Amino acid sequence: NLCSESTGFNIGATIKAKGGGFTQAPLQSQGSTCGFVAAGKAGPGLIKSIEKFPFAATAENASDVGELSTAGNSGCLCEHAGHSSPTHGFVSGGTAPHPTNTNMDGIHRFSFSAPNNSSDVGELTAGKTDVAGLTGPSHGFTVGGQPGVLNVIEKFSFASSADGSDVGDATSGKLGSAGVSSFDFGYVAGNYHGFSNRIERFSFLSDGNASDVGDLAQCLCGAAGINSVTNGYVVGGKKVPSSGCDFIQKFPFAASTDSTDIGNLSQKRDRPAGSSSEDQGFTLGGCQPGLTAAYDRFPFASDTNASLVGTLQTARKHHSGHQV
Repeated sequence: NLCSESTGFNIGATIKAKGGGFTQAPLQSQGSTCGFVAAGKAGPGLIKSIEKFPFAATAENASDVGELSTAGNSGCLCEHAGHSSPTHGFVSGGTAPHPTNTNMDGIHRFSFSAPNNSSDVGELTAGKTDVAGLTGPSHGFTVGGQPGVLNVIEKFSFASSADGSDVGDATSGKLGSAGVSSFDFGYVAGNYHGFSNRIERFSFLSDGNASDVGDLAQCLCGAAGINSVTNGYVVGGKKVPSSGCDFIQKFPFAASTDSTDIGNLSQKRDRPAGSSSEDQGFTLGGCQPGLTAAYDRFPFASDTNASLVGTLQTARKHHSGHQV
């Protein structure tokens, strides 16, 4: 792994600490100050609002800070992928509102420092919805989606306004899978298609296909993906015939192995969003089966249950989570 004395985001597993020695660096897919949620489904309709919430507060509601501005669908999206660079949130793919219900191919970007409306910065290779979103060191990645049941791994650059490119395949088609990001690898877990419990991994650093590296302890779809420096977490989701689950599942990045069930969310959540700080995971919104605006958090340092810490301005599901 690479080493850096930078205090910002780093590619690699270690940074040089003050006074000598080395310590683990934060992932690019972890934030230090606040999280965001974007768009989604609220009741029968779709919404376009972007909300922001603090990581440090023990109880504080989220605030409305902007809107998606996606062409042709009034900025409303659901079932899209979310990605986070050090400075911007990205939203890709998704479904437009009724009556068109169009599968969208847009890649949209909004600023973390001064959120307002998003801008269109590129297009995926095709319109797709129900995709998993991941954050690599320099690119955003999407996996799977529909129409049909896609197995495509696609990436786009954070640094330039450019379209996505097809860089590999998952071992099978994916719908509603959770996306989890380590330094060097992307993981997709669970699957609405066949309700698979498979965990697959692919490299962020070289283009190629995914491989099967383990299984979830609970077979889920529609769960949120969250990550610490050393572990991936798959939280909430749906387990047939349940309308929503409260599982917190953890698997290590260092070994190809199955996940373990380590605790429970504050409530059942199907189709929530996930956001990762440097030391805690946040699970936002979702349905149980009714929509909720509440969000909770759990610590990475110990295996324990999540606690309720705040409320979104708008109850929603099928939305994306981001962090800075």
